[in-house]
Amino acid sequence: MENKATSIEQTVLPPHKLRELKEKQDAISRFLAAKEFLGKDWKKRLAAFEPYFNTWQGSEDMKAIASAVNRPQKATLQRMLVVVEALERMVEFQKKSA
Repeated sequence: MENKATSIEQTVLPPHKLRELKEKQDAISRFLAAKEFLGKDWKKRLAAFEPYFNTWQGSEDMKAIASAVNRPQKATLQRMLVVVEALERMVEFQKKSA
């Protein structure tokens, strides 16, 4: 049974890069869901919620994932997951305290 490409990336990327791209796309989807819940000031709220994001490196991580929404190669998967997991913790905290 032959696998057919369903996107242009699948025609030029090796399998390990495809896995990474899918994981990045999943992280971006999770990011967008959390960002939608938190609203426009998500960066300020995250910086207040977790001190790491009130540092230069934390700020750069937030910028990277925001840029990665349009261009996934702008951020590494690890960098994306740091922000996504923190946002999800914040969303859960908000839901519990509401």
